[in-house]
Amino acid sequence: MKRLFYLLVLLSALNSSAVYAQGNDLSDQPFRVLDTPRASLGIFAATMPFIRQQSFGLGADMKLNITPMFSMGISGLVTGRKVDPKFGYNIGEAKLLYYDISLFPELTLYRNRGLEAAVRLYAGFSAFNLSDNSIREIYWWYDEYGNAYQGERALPIANNYFLRLAPAFAVSYRVARDVRLEASGSYSMFFGEATYAHRSDFNNYVFQLGVRVAID
Repeated sequence: MKRLFYLLVLLSALNSSAVYAQGNDLSDQPFRVLDTPRASLGIFAATMPFIRQQSFGLGADMKLNITPMFSMGISGLVTGRKVDPKFGYNIGEAKLLYYDISLFPELTLYRNRGLEAAVRLYAGFSAFNLSDNSIREIYWWYDEYGNAYQGERALPIANNYFLRLAPAFAVSYRVARDVRLEASGSYSMFFGEATYAHRSDFNNYVFQLGVRVAID
């Protein structure tokens, strides 16, 4: 499946020139720098497997179109769930949370009649937080005025911190003047030393579905 995903992304990029010749709106000066860069905000529901157990969460990104076919962006993602593996720890109820923040370039391959297809490459930092949900601990935090607040959370056990690299493919469709529906799929590869399990255990797909709104 991983090789098939890479192959689809590669074929899309290699065939982009052929797509331009078939009525693609990008065929007129696709690398011309825009006089006024266009910004957009995306909000998405996200899912990714945690060692064969599906997790769910939310993703968001901010993207700036620099030319008609090239843009740069920053994205964030949070997912989590209870998991079966205890990773060698004495845990009553294991819970795994995933956090990610990445930068990404995007190359638009096709845009015509509201439909748009693009490839991306996410690069950033990720964390997998392992906690014991059967034990709750009290913690405090303070706002900017010094007011103290009390909360409750699962007992932290261990953290994995990785560098992340993820090729991605995204498709969107314009449903209103400044609103698009967007779906994307990526394959996350992590680099670094793992505190628990092995880093390759966490390599997997991320799928997102949501809306993108122009804010320029």
